[in-house]
Amino acid sequence: MKKFLSIFIAVAMLMSFAGVFAGAPTAMAATDGIYLTDAGSYLEWFGPGVPDFGFAGTYNINPDPTTTAPDKYVYKMGETIHGLLLDGTGVALATTVPWKVELVTTDASATVIDTVNMAAGSSSFTMGTGNVSYDGTYKLVATSSGADFSQITFSPVYIQYNLALSASDLTICDTTQTISGWITRGSSQTVLTAVDVYLAYPSTDATAGGALAGYYTVAAGSSGQFTITFPVDPDINIGDFHLYIRDGYDVTDTAIDNDAMIYETLNNEPASELILSTYVKVVDADDNEIADAPIYKNLANQPYILTVTDQNGDYVTGLVAGDFSVTHNFGTDPTFTVTEISPGFYKFIINTTPAGTAASDIRFSVTKVIYDTTVYSNTVILGLRTLDVFNPYIEVSADYAIDPYGSGAEYICETARDVYDLLPCTIGTGLEIVVAYYPVADPANWYISYVDTDVSGAARVYDSGSGWTDRYIIEEAGKIRAS
Repeated sequence: MKKFLSIFIAVAMLMSFAGVFAGAPTAMAATDGIYLTDAGSYLEWFGPGVPDFGFAGTYNINPDPTTTAPDKYVYKMGETIHGLLLDGTGVALATTVPWKVELVTTDASATVIDTVNMAAGSSSFTMGTGNVSYDGTYKLVATSSGADFSQITFSPVYIQYNLALSASDLTICDTTQTISGWITRGSSQTVLTAVDVYLAYPSTDATAGGALAGYYTVAAGSSGQFTITFPVDPDINIGDFHLYIRDGYDVTDTAIDNDAMIYETLNNEPASELILSTYVKVVDADDNEIADAPIYKNLANQPYILTVTDQNGDYVTGLVAGDFSVTHNFGTDPTFTVTEISPGFYKFIINTTPAGTAASDIRFSVTKVIYDTTVYSNTVILGLRTLDVFNPYIEVSADYAIDPYGSGAEYICETARDVYDLLPCTIGTGLEIVVAYYPVADPANWYISYVDTDVSGAARVYDSGSGWTDRYIIEEAGKIRAS
């Protein structure tokens, strides 16, 4: 009976309370909330797992940048919050009484940090954040005065320390590296509590953070300066290093760990570039390069060599057919196979037959993911030559290159040592070179009665193979001329 009676009394009190205001709608009934006019941000943080030495943390970002525009309100201490009070239709509220807006902590203390008073008739407000003591979540509470008492809340607002980095350049070369900087509150005020600045290693798993690289405790009342020196394994620690801060501010919002917000992302990935180039050139009588070696229209099984280098001029290895794009400007794209015959040297076998007569050029490019970043090469565009009465070509092979590019070195009696093939041409190594021509386009009216080929310069033939193929050894620096 007591339980029933207490419930009845509570219901009666609620009904009675509502009846007091039944005659006139309150401001709350006409207000749909607080609207912030500042630009939104993405929020990054670690949690619930926070990095530790030897243990990775849980990396988060909200909202998802691949699908959603930034919608979190993140401010540095000392910045100004701009907002509006809106009515139920989304229009600025026509206030008839004074309002106040308070910036309040979201922990159990619900401490009021700052208050802004709004005169009757005003719907916009600004709120300073310079008096905030800790980073984390806060809320805005708007309250009307007088008989039309109402209260509306906007939460969360994220407020962070000011971070200034004085040393933040990371590389993959140095095994020991250092970052440094300052942590301050609004207007360069000192921190009021001990603040820990952490740096986490990169992680190859996009859903996780890396393990802890190091941290520094900034003492309360100090200058706010910090420095972190940490080891780097250049074979493993490549990518995004996340700097985050913790000060022990007790938030009630348990959906995320707002005491491990990421302030800065430092990256040590080197700038990457892919440069695609032709290798065999057409030269004049004085060995001046005048064109690239030709590719012919409507012709299958054409060999062609391209090289791929990076921004430092080093050859890029390990590319496969799926990394290359080979297209025509019109019509059906050519088919091709590609093999890496020496580090960074890629031999294509191209079939331009499906292209018909519509295509006038062939285009090569490379796309490769390097350090989690998609890198696009330049495009090599070569005009297609129409088969005519004389259609020369040069094929270069490196069949005896070292594994995995070829079958391995071959013992050469006249040198009394093993000789292996290699590109680019290197003294003491070998190559197979074919100087030949494709059939004439109009065999009913034309034929080739005599052909003389010659290979000179830095190479000397040491094995005359079957057909057009000869093996050469590189004896000196310089170019190889084939005619």
